Amino acid sequence: MAPHPCQSVQDQLSAYLDGELGTAERHQIEEHLSQCPACDAEWQSFRQLGQLFRESVPAETPPPWESVESRMLPRRLPAGPWWWSTTTAAAAAIAALLLVAVGFWASAPKNQRDRIAQPSEAGQDEETSMAGMAMNAEHMLEFQRTMNDYVAKLSSDPDQAERFLLTKYDGQAVSPDQAEALVGYQPLISRGLPGGYELASSSVVEMPCCTCFKAVCRRSDGSTLVLFEHDDDAAGWFGDRNRSMATCGDKDCCLIELDSNIAATWKEGSRSITAVGARDQGEVTMLVNALKRS
Repeated sequence: MAPHPCQSVQDQLSAYLDGELGTAERHQIEEHLSQCPACDAEWQSFRQLGQLFRESVPAETPPPWESVESRMLPRRLPAGPWWWSTTTAAAAAIAALLLVAVGFWASAPKNQRDRIAQPSEAGQDEETSMAGMAMNAEHMLEFQRTMNDYVAKLSSDPDQAERFLLTKYDGQAVSPDQAEALVGYQPLISRGLPGGYELASSSVVEMPCCTCFKAVCRRSDGSTLVLFEHDDDAAGWFGDRNRSMATCGDKDCCLIELDSNIAATWKEGSRSITAVGARDQGEVTMLVNALKRS
């Protein structure tokens, strides 16, 4: 299938959730979601929000007979997605609860924030579930702001960008061989980088998504490219920047537009590789081919 534009898929997520699409359209979207980490993350967030509203509709008490009788006449249902039928009071209560949850999370000490953001044990009530969702969303927004700051610094002062990220997420400078004990796998670049690149530094970083191996690479002209090897799909790392799917070598890659270059994410075995600061799709293709597992 030809790469499906990410924006087109995301525009149809509401209709997809409501079962309003035909079989062919659903198949196209499902195939795209299976190949695009960014759109899949958008879909998961969309689906969770829908579940939140579905679980939050208040149960109605049995109405008096007069009310039942009056309802026996046919009436038109409101058009649009199912969540539009949620009562104004329920929507207001949900919004207030989410705002309180975010405010509470932001004001709590970091160690308490981390505990709060974790899913609670079985039996939690709906209010706790909604609060946890709001806190996780706020955590992701903070991570996206951090990555945007990192990208901005990387283009002007790569050394400052690295200090910023290592300080923010308790990074530890290690060699690729030393990293294996910390991340549980041998980083792909331990076999060497392609010609025209040299390893400037490497580290293990405790990022919110997972524990990542990070390699700062220098091109022969002195410019910088950063490679992250990680367990998650890097979906949402760069917020709402423009993105598209492309075929790079034999991999489906998600390309994200940065200010003066691009980032790219692709799967390699059970993990993902994210290149930040790539010049174009051609360079990404070269990296995909060079970093393949043997």
